[in-house]
Amino acid sequence: MDIESNKELTRSDLEPAAFERPLPSGRTLVVRVGAAGEELEVRDRGGALELSISLTEAGPMVRIRAARIALESPETISLQCRRFEVDATEAVQLQSGGEVRIQANELRVRTVEDVHLDGAMIRLNCDPPPGPAPEANGPALEV
Repeated sequence: MDIESNKELTRSDLEPAAFERPLPSGRTLVVRVGAAGEELEVRDRGGALELSISLTEAGPMVRIRAARIALESPETISLQCRRFEVDATEAVQLQSGGEVRIQANELRVRTVEDVHLDGAMIRLNCDPPPGPAPEANGPALEV
């Protein structure tokens, strides 16, 4: 709120402004404010972008360029989005001490080389049939 006129400020009332502040690490903090939104940036010693937070009408957008990104939680890490893309130049690894489930309308796998499925038993199309479960010592199902 504008204290002098006691009225709400809108984005169109803002004059574009920016300031830079050097950080002890040699990086630079850049803050920009304007009609398009607000933006915070951290740039390395050479001026390359490392972190950007843009606050726009559509919502915040975060960009990170780092040597390594690690997320740790004793509980769940949850991601919700319209589309999720991973593009790795070397490898992708999923590892679990428990079950791994993939659910989708369709799953496509394409490789240049072999596909390896290793397990005690490989089961395909093995959902239980609809209806009541068969009795443990009851009559065998007729096919």
